[in-house]
Amino acid sequence: MGASYNVHHNRKAAELIIKDVAPELERQMPGKFMFHILGKKLPEDLSKLCKDNIKEEGFVDDLDLFLRDKVDIAVIPSIMGAGMQQKIFEPLVYGIPSIISERGIAGYPYKHEEHVLFANRKEEFVENILRLRDVNLRRTLSINSLELSNNIFSKEKLDQIVTKGLESCYDQ
Repeated sequence: MGASYNVHHNRKAAELIIKDVAPELERQMPGKFMFHILGKKLPEDLSKLCKDNIKEEGFVDDLDLFLRDKVDIAVIPSIMGAGMQQKIFEPLVYGIPSIISERGIAGYPYKHEEHVLFANRKEEFVENILRLRDVNLRRTLSINSLELSNNIFSKEKLDQIVTKGLESCYDQ
């Protein structure tokens, strides 16, 4: 989650997880889910609430290793941002089943229940986290998001985009 919580939408996303989603899941299924809050300088008022099923990780030096070793599901409530943010892209390219806001991935061809699960409110995040207890759903989302991400963001595809952009500059 957010590189910095000075940004309003990162703080709001952290608040949703820390104050609403994690406590509700702990109430429904004690000890079954652990939330890792990433990003430097989590505000003190939110940091104090990180207990039970919430672990404040702070800045993570090796995000690739962290995602591979500690993350089974990515929950990224970018409910106020627009376009795809890096924090959404990273779990998808690893094939980590992800629950995100539709707005946070606007303009990209990821589809609800095919590549990701969409959620905008606390209840939807909680419901979708519970749905991801289904290993078959996790596997489907993982395979599909990994395949689509590789098609969209492969080195070859990015090279094509850059080349096309440069060629259009020369044509003018």
